[in-house]
Amino acid sequence: MATGNIEIQSNRSPYIPPNIIAVLIAALWFLAVVASPMLPEDYQIIFVVLPFVIIGGFLALLRPEWAVLATVAIIPFEKYEPSFLPESLSLMKLVGGALLATFIFNLIFRRRSFRFLDDNQDLMVVLFAVVVLFSVVGAEYADRSFNSLERIFRMILLYVAVKNLITSPQMIKTLMYITSFGFTFASWFGINQFFANRAIRIHDTRASGVFMDPNDYALLAVIALMITLTLFMVAKTNWLKALLAINTVSLAVGIVLSGSRGGLLALGAAGLVFLWKHPKRGQLLLLSIMALVISWPIWPDSIKARLGFTNVTTPSSVYTDTANQSVERRLAYAEFGLQLVADNPLLGVGYGTFPEYFARSDYVRYSSYKSAQEREAHNIYLDILFGAGFIGLLTYLALLAVVFRDLHLISAKSDYGTLAWSISVGLMSALTAFVFATFFVSSLHSETLWWMIATVAALRYFVVQNPQLLHQQEATA
Repeated sequence: MATGNIEIQSNRSPYIPPNIIAVLIAALWFLAVVASPMLPEDYQIIFVVLPFVIIGGFLALLRPEWAVLATVAIIPFEKYEPSFLPESLSLMKLVGGALLATFIFNLIFRRRSFRFLDDNQDLMVVLFAVVVLFSVVGAEYADRSFNSLERIFRMILLYVAVKNLITSPQMIKTLMYITSFGFTFASWFGINQFFANRAIRIHDTRASGVFMDPNDYALLAVIALMITLTLFMVAKTNWLKALLAINTVSLAVGIVLSGSRGGLLALGAAGLVFLWKHPKRGQLLLLSIMALVISWPIWPDSIKARLGFTNVTTPSSVYTDTANQSVERRLAYAEFGLQLVADNPLLGVGYGTFPEYFARSDYVRYSSYKSAQEREAHNIYLDILFGAGFIGLLTYLALLAVVFRDLHLISAKSDYGTLAWSISVGLMSALTAFVFATFFVSSLHSETLWWMIATVAALRYFVVQNPQLLHQQEATA
């Protein structure tokens, strides 16, 4: 096995000449354009897009790692709903389904090597899945619980597929770049949306990426920001550093304009982990403080008011009222959830059933602007504790502990600037952001969480197979 760019040799995918790909796409697209006028208008767009789907599916069968890249690339835009897709089908379901299909195809027909239950992380994933499964048995609101169970098992399948389809540490680095640039584009969209909305009406305007909830967007943007900072620190060329600097500023502005207090708290916690792992922590801390001091005067008043620093127009503005109501709702979720947990401490009352129980409680008065059935716990730990009890929460925390342990050991043993250092520190900072931000959002079904912990398992495998990765400097960015 090579000691430079380690790769699973048995998983090598065939080389496909780009000109062949281009000719196939052009031929199919031409046929689609010719045929589409003969079809009903509602179906024309499908035939224009279909050639790219066919070619993409064909390539994914031969190069399944491309399906992983496509899945991560679509995450910033998963809330975008194209009109040509059925109402029950989203972009993420479409691409995620293609990923699982290509993984199974390569596993069965191409005899691709399969790794599972070969490390402690996999064991924790299985234990968590078993606890969630047992919590669903006998749940009062079975439909809701089984729907949540299906979603978490879909995330676990994503985890298994990504872990097995990552062929090299360089591919993990590519996933990090995709995350950085994808969420930068989404941030531009959200920032433009923020100023466009604020120009035409006064209300609690917040940046939200591409049609996301502001808090969900902030969580993922902080993850992308920490990954971007790590990539910037080890970039070898000035042009790449410039692009990553633009990404950093764009993501930071988007996070601020989201007005997410949980996102900003997560940014602070993740930033401390990043500084702890960086050899120039003193200079970076000073630069961070200077950036905050310099930028503070131009922060919008609405965002400052949401953070509790000032009122905008009157002592009771729309911004402070909205922020206070948000705090009251979250306190109500916690109080209600803990009351039921006290009666069902071990396995909870059924995974994913918080909205059903809350809708039938006296606390529903805090759900003034949304249907009570839509109210989640807005706290991943309360959500797990409520649905799967203390056993479920402990297994989830054990999974996180194993992931952080591996990342810490790899980062501590690797030299600054190596591929192993950049991946481990970037993912450790990003996962720290997730841990803190999810005190305020319920994101256990986040594709970002599961592809990140899958890459940790893959990275550990590569380092064990080739310890020189801990000391080998990258030749290029």
